Amino acid sequence: TIIALIKHQNVVLPERRVELYEVALKTLIPSWNLARSLGPRPTGEAQPRTEITRAIWAPVAYWMHAEVGREVSRSRLHGKLVGVLTADFDKTEFEAQEIAESYLQAAAETSGLLEARGPNTFAFVHQSFQEYLAALHLARPPSKAAAKIASRADDPRWAEIIRLAAGHLGITLGEREILAEV
Repeated sequence: TIIALIKHQNVVLPERRVELYEVALKTLIPSWNLARSLGPRPTGEAQPRTEITRAIWAPVAYWMHAEVGREVSRSRLHGKLVGVLTADFDKTEFEAQEIAESYLQAAAETSGLLEARGPNTFAFVHQSFQEYLAALHLARPPSKAAAKIASRADDPRWAEIIRLAAGHLGITLGEREILAEV
């Protein structure tokens, strides 16, 4: 649906999946953030930017793919979001709790990056987004990407994510030397 909406706007769709998924995220995330901002804003949270939202959800997607699978309970997802927000974004526990709840509330009420699959179960709106965001996390930081990719290379469940991570390294980041190492 997102790709059809982008095409309807007469945007030339990229031929490379990494670029296509990036365009789709840049379309989807701002509208999801807007839906979140229409409700009560968590304490200390400015208007969320696409890059920040992507940076928050990349380690969550990686974690879900590695440890959870496709769907996750509200409590586990909330806990992971709080952990990411406190560790990687210097949010206090209170701020992180509120921000995590705002994401889950938005997912329960509106269409966005995440969707409710039941009263207390969530998943990415499409597996492609989970895989792409997990790939972004796998490729960061680029200096550690080759080792991180090597640790997952023998697992067929990671094949698509590794391809997307390689595409991100080579196409988006221009890290040709690291890509050659991978």
